[in-house]
Amino acid sequence: ITIWCLSVAFILAVFGELIVSQFTDDVLVVESAALYLWLVPVSYAFLGMIMVASSAANGTGNPKPSLVMTFMRLIGLYIPLALGLAWLLELSGIYLATTIANVIVGVGAIKWSHRLTSQESK
Repeated sequence: ITIWCLSVAFILAVFGELIVSQFTDDVLVVESAALYLWLVPVSYAFLGMIMVASSAANGTGNPKPSLVMTFMRLIGLYIPLALGLAWLLELSGIYLATTIANVIVGVGAIKWSHRLTSQESK
C-alpha cells in the first residue's frame, strides 16, 4: 500500500499541473491545485494508517483512540500549523500543514497499532 501511495503521489506531483489544466483554464486555480498535488499526496499513506487504526479501535468497541487521533490531527496539529505556516508561507503553508499533521498522527497510529497487536500476542 505504501508503494502504491508513493507512486500515486509521485505521478500527481509530476503531472499535477497537466491534470488540473484539463479541468480549468484559470491559471491561479491550476497553480494552487498543482501545489497541493505536489505537497499533500505524499502524506496519504499516513492518512490511510490513521483511518485503519481508527476503524480498528472503533471495531473493538474502543472509540477513544480514534477520537484522540482525529482531535490531534485536526485541532492539535493542523489548525495551529495552518495558521502559523500560512502566515509564513501563504497557501503553501496550509498545504504543508496538512502533510505534517497527517505524517505525525499517522506515525502515532502505526505505533499505537503495533503496541496493540504486541499486547494481544502476549
